[in-house]
Amino acid sequence: MSTHVHAQNTGDPTQTSRSIDDAIAAARQMVVERQRPDGSWQERGDMGPFTTALTLVALRSVGQLPSEDLAEGTRWLRARQREDGSYLGRPFASEGDLSATAACWAALSLSDNDLDRTAADRAKDFVDRHGGVAGVAELAGGGDIAAIVCALAGLLDPSVLPTLPLSALL
Repeated sequence: MSTHVHAQNTGDPTQTSRSIDDAIAAARQMVVERQRPDGSWQERGDMGPFTTALTLVALRSVGQLPSEDLAEGTRWLRARQREDGSYLGRPFASEGDLSATAACWAALSLSDNDLDRTAADRAKDFVDRHGGVAGVAELAGGGDIAAIVCALAGLLDPSVLPTLPLSALL
């Protein structure tokens, strides 16, 4: 299924604003419809918990994340956190991944729930032991988007992000 939204500039700012609002609503609906009953989101490129974390942060950043969806998503993320506070970057990986853990830290930090805050603190500790936010920002130079996820969640100053390669934008 392909959804295309075209906004035509009519010169009327209210019309353009309505078109953008309609596009956001359509995108939100598409994303919400893909949430699994267990609270997770998975897409064609299975990236483990990263996909769910990215979805939660992206929806929150555009004001489209209902509290119930946040609660289901963070519950799912907590269930996948490893003993050392990390998250796997790919299915069948054997050790925690800085990028995936940073994205999950960002998603968990959106919640006021005590269990989510504890899980967020554990993820942050892992990130700190593996280069901290500077290490996450450094990953962006190779096209990794975890730093953008952290910036959207307010955990990383976006001014420290390098210019992304064109391949990451396409």
